[in-house]
Amino acid sequence: KDALRNIRRADFLLGNPPHYPQGPLVKARRIYAVFDARALWNRQIVITSLELDDPDIRMISNGRGGWNFESAANPKAFSNTALVSAPTLSLGVISKIVIRGGQFAAAKLNPAGHAEPSFFEAKGVSADLKQINLNAFIPSAAPTPTSLPPSILTPAGGTTLLYAAEPQSVQATPATQGTLKADSLRFASLRATSVKSKLRLYPQEVFFDELSLSFYGGQAKGNISCNFGGKNMTYATDTRITGVDM
Repeated sequence: KDALRNIRRADFLLGNPPHYPQGPLVKARRIYAVFDARALWNRQIVITSLELDDPDIRMISNGRGGWNFESAANPKAFSNTALVSAPTLSLGVISKIVIRGGQFAAAKLNPAGHAEPSFFEAKGVSADLKQINLNAFIPSAAPTPTSLPPSILTPAGGTTLLYAAEPQSVQATPATQGTLKADSLRFASLRATSVKSKLRLYPQEVFFDELSLSFYGGQAKGNISCNFGGKNMTYATDTRITGVDM
C-alpha cells in the first residue's frame, strides 16, 4: 500500500512570484492535502489530492503572454530564495483537486508594474478537477498555441474583447479536466449567473464544454474557449442564446 499522510492547514497563503506585485496568488480559509510520505525520504513533497475551502485566486498577466501562476509553478523562479536544505515540491500529476466557495479574478499589469482592475471575476465557484498535470504550466514545457488572427467585439462599456473563429489549442491532452459551477461570472462588462460547465484546462487555454448560464434575463448554452497565451486574451464560442433582454 502507498504510504500517505494528511495535512490540514487554516489560513493558507501563497504569494506572487518575483516580478509581480506583492500580494497573494492564492489564499484559502482552509486546505486539506494528501501527500506521499515515502517521498519525504528523498526530500520531495508529492501531493496526491488537494481540497481548498473558500480560496481566493488572483491571476495576473504581465502583458506579454506570461502569468503569475506559470512562474509560481516553475521552481527556477524561486531558485534565489529557496533554502538548500528545504524539501522540494515535486511537480507532477495530482489525482484530484476540489474547490468549494472559490473566487477567481484576472488582471493585467500596467506599464508601471501595478495590477489594473480585474477584467474577469468569478464568485461562488465549485470545481472538481481530475489528473492535474502541474508540469504543463511551466512555460518551457508547455506547447505554444497556434495563432489565429482575432476579430474584435466592443460590448457596452467600451471594453475591447478579441475572439477567434475556432479554438486555438494544438495539445491533445489537457493539463486537467473536470466540472465547474459558479454563482456569478463577469468578463469585462458582460455578466452571467448560475454557471455550469464541463472544463478542460490547457497550459494557455481553457475550454468550457456543455456550458449553461443565465444571461440578462435569458439563457445561454454551448461551448466557449478562452486563450490567454498572447498579449491579449482571445476567445471562441459556439453558443445558443435565448430570451436575452437586449
